[in-house]
Amino acid sequence: MRPGEQERELQRKLVDSIVFVAANHQPENWLPMKVTVIEYPEDENGEEHQRLAECMLKEIFESEECCMREIGTATDEPYGVSEIINKSLIEVWEKYTHICHKEWRRNAIAYLKANTKAPESIIDAFVDTQWNKEELFADNLKTFNECVGNTEEKELWIFTYPIDHFDRDILDEFIVDWYNRSDNDGRVRKMTVDEFLSLLNDEMFDDVHNWVRAIELPKTK
Repeated sequence: MRPGEQERELQRKLVDSIVFVAANHQPENWLPMKVTVIEYPEDENGEEHQRLAECMLKEIFESEECCMREIGTATDEPYGVSEIINKSLIEVWEKYTHICHKEWRRNAIAYLKANTKAPESIIDAFVDTQWNKEELFADNLKTFNECVGNTEEKELWIFTYPIDHFDRDILDEFIVDWYNRSDNDGRVRKMTVDEFLSLLNDEMFDDVHNWVRAIELPKTK
């Protein structure tokens, strides 16, 4: 991953964690705090120029917008949390981890409940034994999935797709994504295992012109 991509990924994780805290259980005295934002004001010719501005971050909303007041002014203005530079986002996050004595556990449980289908008992046990409150939520979620596994119930589907249109070892995600957007004249097919076996038994499957892939997908309710 290139440095620019790493920086954007870090920003996305920081925004995700900070906004989640703001929308759920934020500790007292977390905000307001001083941050640096990137602005693009226009000059007299209407051209935009990037500049940094010091602001007081006053409130964060679930929509990823926030209320700030630029230092030296008396007017509150709307900003996006992503307009805060990463150095300041890190400072906002570190202040949260330093003062969240009770809130961190409630937020950790709420985040895992919102992003997994794991039973509450498993979530509670993980939070009490392995959750790192100084790490970002997305990183803790990754550790949770690696340790506990995805408990979402799945079912097996058979996909057949044309040799002249796809490579054999194409990514599963791309097949599913492509199938949901276009039927390609019906040349990509999604079947149950029994439906596919019936084609084989009835000698109705054209294995000369089609690849076959078995894919587990979340079970529909």
